[in-house]
Amino acid sequence: ISAGNIVGAYLHQKDKALLYRLVYAENLWERRISIISTFYFIRNYDFDDTLKIAEI
Repeated sequence: ISAGNIVGAYLHQKDKALLYRLVYAENLWERRISIISTFYFIRNYDFDDTLKIAEI
């Protein structure tokens, strides 16, 4: 799963507006990228965005 390693690593210390925009995408795969990307955050003990996206 490259989304966590690529997108997650890129967004970890940046503005996460793109991540939240993908949550509302019509395309299922884009929505999947939004949650899978947070695996990188989890591995770095940052759970806030993962939990927020999971609630959406």
